[in-house]
Amino acid sequence: GYLRTAYTYSPYGKVTAEGDVEQAILWSSEFNDNELGLVYYNYRHYNPMGGRWIGRDLIAEQSHSHLYIYSFNNCVLNTDLHGLMYLKTNGVPKIIVHNSSERRGPGIVATTSKFILKDAPKIGNCKIYYDKTKNKYFITYPSVSYVPVIHFYKINSANAKSIDDPIPDSIYNTYRKHEMVHVEILSRNWNILVDELSLLKEGICSKKEAETAIELAEQIYIIRYYISQLENNDFDWRDYGYNSDNQIKLSIISSNQQAKSNIANAISKISSNSYAQKNGYDYSSLRYELI
Repeated sequence: GYLRTAYTYSPYGKVTAEGDVEQAILWSSEFNDNELGLVYYNYRHYNPMGGRWIGRDLIAEQSHSHLYIYSFNNCVLNTDLHGLMYLKTNGVPKIIVHNSSERRGPGIVATTSKFILKDAPKIGNCKIYYDKTKNKYFITYPSVSYVPVIHFYKINSANAKSIDDPIPDSIYNTYRKHEMVHVEILSRNWNILVDELSLLKEGICSKKEAETAIELAEQIYIIRYYISQLENNDFDWRDYGYNSDNQIKLSIISSNQQAKSNIANAISKISSNSYAQKNGYDYSSLRYELI
């Protein structure tokens, strides 16, 4: 045998071929149109000569004020594997140290930001569009990513001047190590959520069914949000030894009761959702052995 054709690519995808075989699937494993000089990415065309998209992102300003970007113009840290969806997090937190003018509240020395409940998919913040070539409806989610942020309030403790100072009676020893466990819990639940939502968005038969799928996606988001809250509360309880502090103990128990109630309510809505019933979504066996 011998080498029939060799392909070389510029940094932005311009193809140069040497050989006698012609094929259309080239740069980024997508369809290259030689007549147009463009690469077709199913939803819009890309111009490898200019390194630019020729069409706007279909989710418009939900992603960014600049409508011609992809994955926030950072394909190394951000992924958009399924297109037009929530983005996974790499779990690397930002750390912000606050001074006396930014006091959080009594007793709060360090805390990690959660992902936001209002970012859950809803009929109002999702779009439904029809693809004539595939004769299917598709859901466009808001383009949102969870970026964990650790806030350290050094004013709230006379003994804590640095995020690397030790925490009394903590297994994880320092505020940084403790908060990094919260980052792991939140990032893991966010990425599971992204995988769950990605299965809902494509190839839907009718607009009404797409609306029902969005309602299902909202409840899945709520479940994952409150499970992460339960897991974070459970970790705080075990690491800080909260059994000896009645005030914090009662606060965590109350928070967990509300979270479990919200999860149960979401599971109930999923059980009566027609799209969930049709496609086998069943969260009734969901278990979480926490406080």
